[in-house]
Amino acid sequence: MNTNYAVEANYKEQLVNEYEGNPFIEALPLIFNKEDVINKIAFYPKFDIREREYEAHIRLHLIQRLFTYFQPLPIHLELESRMSRILRMGYAMRNPIIPKYVRDLNNGYKDILNEQITLGNGENYVTTSSGFSLIGVSGMGKSTILSKLLSTMPQVILHSNYRGRPFSMTQLTYLKLDCPFDGSLKALCLEYFSCVDRILSTNYFEKYSMARLSANAMLPIINQISRNVGLGLLVVDEIQNLSLAKSGGSEKMLNYFVSMVNLSIPVILVGTPKAMPILQGEFRQARRGQGDFVWDRLKKSKQWDLLIEGLWDYQWVRNPQPLTKEISDVLFDECQGIIDICIKLFFMAQVRAISSKKETITSELIKKVADENLKLVRPMLQSLKNGGKGLSLYNDIMILDISNFINNEHNQINLNSTIEQFKKIKEEKNNMQSFDLKKEVTIRLLDLGFKEAEINIYLDQVINIGETDINKITRTMLGFLMKTGNNGSIVKKKAKKSKIELKDKNDIRYIAKKCKEEEKSIYDGLINNNYIKEFDSLIMEVI
Repeated sequence: MNTNYAVEANYKEQLVNEYEGNPFIEALPLIFNKEDVINKIAFYPKFDIREREYEAHIRLHLIQRLFTYFQPLPIHLELESRMSRILRMGYAMRNPIIPKYVRDLNNGYKDILNEQITLGNGENYVTTSSGFSLIGVSGMGKSTILSKLLSTMPQVILHSNYRGRPFSMTQLTYLKLDCPFDGSLKALCLEYFSCVDRILSTNYFEKYSMARLSANAMLPIINQISRNVGLGLLVVDEIQNLSLAKSGGSEKMLNYFVSMVNLSIPVILVGTPKAMPILQGEFRQARRGQGDFVWDRLKKSKQWDLLIEGLWDYQWVRNPQPLTKEISDVLFDECQGIIDICIKLFFMAQVRAISSKKETITSELIKKVADENLKLVRPMLQSLKNGGKGLSLYNDIMILDISNFINNEHNQINLNSTIEQFKKIKEEKNNMQSFDLKKEVTIRLLDLGFKEAEINIYLDQVINIGETDINKITRTMLGFLMKTGNNGSIVKKKAKKSKIELKDKNDIRYIAKKCKEEEKSIYDGLINNNYIKEFDSLIMEVI
């Protein structure tokens, strides 16, 4: 068994009478109040205003923290309350310490042999369990909030002793599956086996996939496994894929979900508006218990203000601005209350502000980024702006992919940085060339007997003229260093050989003298002794 999912059962006293004496329910966390839920699902990423002074390419990484930001909203609390109720209601009808539970297990084995599902052994089978459909446009965070809410309880609970009596059982509190892209019931069954194997370290997938069983033969097996492991809640995401099912496929799958509910195993079906016609027309579960949970986009309300005010605190631009009504209205107008698009648009606006070196987020910048990068979702957003007119043409709202935007803006930041680096290298190269010329000319003139002090009087002026030929610079320097007589004849200043004995091998004069004696280039000698660097090596250091 995967110990990352499992905890030992810890039984708690129950205030609700119907939940007492049921180890499945007593082992669950206590029923949360609103404050508990908010503390468990909220996530506000780390932020330090000093990070605004970091270089652009570093801040680009920091801005990605926005994608972990999660602000709880009232709809999230309502969803948690409904999930908590149906989970416990389902367990209330499946108490593992009463005889009826054992009879149901025995009936389950008969169902496997008969390849059909029955709801009882000739008795009036009554269930208080139910499920519901969660329908909403893509980008509102349906899958995200479900994962957060499910993670508030342990997925696997190990029972060994209940109230002083032996009770050995593994309890799987929830299982989350994705509806196959083609709406295939058999593919869903195989996905079920695979997920249970991953969590409980069983081998159902290998056992039943090799048996080449039909979907009808697999369904009783799945029901029996669900009984054996005390499955509390089944969540099936991407239910809109049922629209792609072959003739009759969607009806079979929905009928199976109804049978799960009738066995007191609550089922939550999650999808986009694309699945609404199927669920309304065929899912009989909608007529019992909790009904549908329709998650619409945010309106301009306190919920929108709560989301934006919290999000706006995360500005890594160097000139952050306070949130204004104008900016809030522009953000809403461009994303139409879809949370995913809102966060990504805010992200892109920050990246653009940094890459363009404006370092400020304005309403004009947000509009410009939206015009350039929301082209794929623009038709759907425009339909929403028009009050939903024409929205039926779009069964789903596409989730915005910003990977290309990030790459482009990152490349722009890299390009700006590279240009600055090359400018710096060019300047250093020019300074180095000037330094090298000065050294080479100085060495030649010192070798002719001139003193360094008198050489320095004229050398900078000669170098600044722009001449780069060493021989010409040397001749020009000789013209300054040699005096002109009264009769106009040139009087050569007698060069005196230096009588200084050079012993230090790191002395530049020693290196020059050694190179002359060995008939080698003084420039190469200076490179070999690390006095100067070649331009190519400088480039490699920067890259």
